[in-house]
Amino acid sequence: MVFKEKIKENIFTSSVLLIISIPSVAVIILMFSSPHFIAGDQGLNAPFFWSLAGTFLSYCGLIFSSYAVYELRIISKRAYYKIRAPEICRELDDVINKMNLMHHLKISECERPLIITKIPTILISIKRFDNKALTKKAEDLNTLFNTINEQLNKANNSTIMNDLNNYWDFFGGISTMLDEIREYNQHLGAL
Repeated sequence: MVFKEKIKENIFTSSVLLIISIPSVAVIILMFSSPHFIAGDQGLNAPFFWSLAGTFLSYCGLIFSSYAVYELRIISKRAYYKIRAPEICRELDDVINKMNLMHHLKISECERPLIITKIPTILISIKRFDNKALTKKAEDLNTLFNTINEQLNKANNSTIMNDLNNYWDFFGGISTMLDEIREYNQHLGAL
């Protein structure tokens, strides 16, 4: 994963250098091959060169500012992840423990507010991370959660939680999500 990010950064840096160098080389070649095309009837004089240098430096400033905005966006997303990931891990761990304790209970004995309110909030927070795999898994878990919630509404109060379809699939998905968030958090700590 670190190797892919390094390649991505190198490609982006190379692209920035190409964006700067290609117009510069084109202007220099055009200036020496046909100066009347660039300078017109005035010829190549000092004000023209200063104007050309100012234009080039403004162009470089625009490119470097864009690059800085891009890097700042990456840093802010990493910071958001590092701030939110431990809290989400605690909440997921709490949900896993409560689901593990609830699996043999009847629906009437369970903490339904936990299932109905806490899990969608956690999944929405996970979708805000800049990680496509975690976002996809959160969407899949949200679909599973909706089916379990529908079954909870339709089932009678004497039904055991373990008997609900997709209960253990959802439990396994939440556990896997917790492991992936912890692994990704360690990965970001290494960068």
